Amino acid sequence: WSFAGLAADETTGILFAVDQGRGLANAFRPTGEGDIELLWQRELRVSASNTLVADRGLVYLTDFVEGSNHLVVLDLMTGEERVRVPTPSTRATIGGLLCTSADEVWLASNEPGRPTGHLVRIRVHD
Repeated sequence: WSFAGLAADETTGILFAVDQGRGLANAFRPTGEGDIELLWQRELRVSASNTLVADRGLVYLTDFVEGSNHLVVLDLMTGEERVRVPTPSTRATIGGLLCTSADEVWLASNEPGRPTGHLVRIRVHD
């Protein structure tokens, strides 16, 4: 199960999906035979909705580990972790991620069961 939707990159044909129930982030590609092949898979406790930015070849998502919701940026083609930044959020969130053309990533993170939440801005660039 997952609250995050399927994302697709039209240029590469890569499909990206999160299985929150199993703690997996997955990238797939359709084959010429009508099948779908698994390109890569990562174990992540994703909570916020993921964001795929095709022209950067990156997937932005969260990983709730060590009592903190981390912002994680993965390479779309390889699944390689490019960036990991812990945030002040101490609970998994149902919030979302927004990426801007100015290399900013905004994480709206509520903290279920608490009267707190965070709006975190992180600049991610090469």
